[in-house]
Amino acid sequence: MALLVGAALYEVSQMLAVFAITVPAASHPNLTPASLGLPFEAVEVVSSDGFHLRGWWIPAGVPGPGKGVMLQRRDGTRVLQPRMPVLVIHGLGAGKEFMLGYALFLHAEGRGALLIDLRGHGESDPSPTTLGAREPLDVKAWLDWFADRGLGKPVLWGTSLGAVTAIRAGAANNDRIAGVIADAPFDTLRHTLAVHARLYFGLPEFPLVELTAWQIGRRLGFDVDSVDNLKTVAEIHVPILVLAAERDHRMTPESVRRIFDRANEPKRFYLIPGDDHETRHFEAPYRDQISSFLELCDWNVQTGAQPGY
Repeated sequence: MALLVGAALYEVSQMLAVFAITVPAASHPNLTPASLGLPFEAVEVVSSDGFHLRGWWIPAGVPGPGKGVMLQRRDGTRVLQPRMPVLVIHGLGAGKEFMLGYALFLHAEGRGALLIDLRGHGESDPSPTTLGAREPLDVKAWLDWFADRGLGKPVLWGTSLGAVTAIRAGAANNDRIAGVIADAPFDTLRHTLAVHARLYFGLPEFPLVELTAWQIGRRLGFDVDSVDNLKTVAEIHVPILVLAAERDHRMTPESVRRIFDRANEPKRFYLIPGDDHETRHFEAPYRDQISSFLELCDWNVQTGAQPGY
């Protein structure tokens, strides 16, 4: 009997592991930035492990009134503050088409925006998701692209899996980025597996989640415990804004706040009123938080200082 139970647990854990690393099928809207009146360029890079990755580069628009900031250097000269571009990173099962609202906002802010498809998503090469383990290699390839074009240091703005990717890529590339916006990241991969097993399947953490974590590591060749944002966020040394949604039952405000607590200064935390994990309404308080943080990142790149932080 014990042998039969063990075999059943093994088979179920295999199925759960496949479920966890399979990119969900999604109906991608037939939209491009041009559909919203935005100029864009389709661009492509290759990651260091050989994945062809695709994105849309949307050049900066003219910033609205009051968006430009003059800086006074230590020698007394005044210069117009540069506006850093933003690399926008989608969540699991989404793609660059889903982030066009972000592009509209950034264009109005006078910022260039790069919307990308992570590996396994959209027009990028097929792949299982590694749930944040190897997706940072995608970001590194795009940071090379920014450097090659002389576009300045981007801010990484990621949601959900994109937020995990932004944290992990940011920690590995501090000298190449202006800041990180992490919207609803999970704290650790092991913990989020347990949360989702409970929410979607009503399963306890032991023994199936433990077995599933082992199966994921075995299939994809990495240690599940290495994807730990509570540790990784402490390796970020640029400004970071951590966002949580009030009604998010997957990446709860409490778990996201734990990541913020481990982050270095300068840092900010904002709880988005009324939103859940999937929705962002871009209401005025939310836009103000993002705009203010992006200006901090601009200032930090220009002066190495944080005004009024």
